[in-house]
Amino acid sequence: VQNLSSDDTIVRVVSAYALQDYDPDEVAAVAIPSLIDNLYNNNTEVQMSAAVLLGSLGSRAQISVPDLIAVMEDIENNLTVRRSAARVLAEIGDVSAVPALAQQLYQDSASSDFFEISCANSIAILANQKFRDVGASAYHSDADGVPWIVIDARNWWEQTGQYQDWGS
Repeated sequence: VQNLSSDDTIVRVVSAYALQDYDPDEVAAVAIPSLIDNLYNNNTEVQMSAAVLLGSLGSRAQISVPDLIAVMEDIENNLTVRRSAARVLAEIGDVSAVPALAQQLYQDSASSDFFEISCANSIAILANQKFRDVGASAYHSDADGVPWIVIDARNWWEQTGQYQDWGS
């Protein structure tokens, strides 16, 4: 855990992945503050390793949800890091993340189809929805190139989701 704050980025990354081999309750009890700090590191690999470990902790990492949302929303972050943050929000299982995920479905200029697909997949998991192509390895698109899963998630949000209490 101490190595999560190392000056050496490789040590940080390797340490985060190594912690997956330990008891998740013990890791959560001592590592979450350092992992949250690593989400804001300027190294993509450090950010990714922190997100992966937080995701593996599931609901134990609920305290990190606001930080994961901030990382996901920050267009200055690498898109892979933003996609990972969106995915990890679903792994943690905190439904209060749904509005932030839904907002990202409409950020065309700052994202990509894969980022929006990740957000839609996370919404499907958190809101227990069955959008077309959820979890698929290949995604279908409409005539304008918008993935069906994103269209379905946007429609669900506009018609139903935005009116629900997400506890945020």
